[in-house]
Amino acid sequence: MAASIVQGARSKLGNRLPLLVCGGSKGVALFTNEMKWSSDGITDGRFIFAGVDNDPDVIFQDAYREFISSKEDGGMVTHYAGKPGGLGMWLVVYAETGVTETHNLIQLDSGQIMDLWTVNKPGMTVPANAKLFTSFCTRP
Repeated sequence: MAASIVQGARSKLGNRLPLLVCGGSKGVALFTNEMKWSSDGITDGRFIFAGVDNDPDVIFQDAYREFISSKEDGGMVTHYAGKPGGLGMWLVVYAETGVTETHNLIQLDSGQIMDLWTVNKPGMTVPANAKLFTSFCTRP
């Protein structure tokens, strides 16, 4: 499945090497108008973590099943490596809107790779919100 996702995103990857592909996400959200946590998820969402060093990018699949480069969408992408193969922390910041994503890609004792990720939307949406998700990943 990861290979077909990468193939679908090929035009957005350019020369970047795809390192990890993550599937749907499950988690919780806090909306400022309610001030309580509720279940949330992105069933059909996908992330592709690609490139390292001077040219990292996070390619995501939106609700219309289109692949979008975080960089082309106005995001600044940084990979704080720490570990080879795309593991470690990835930070995506959209300075214009204040939206920030953190992706911590870790390998569990079972060998599975998990993305522990957050997204904060302070002023882009009404109401403002913060979300925490988990997603499982594979190597393409």
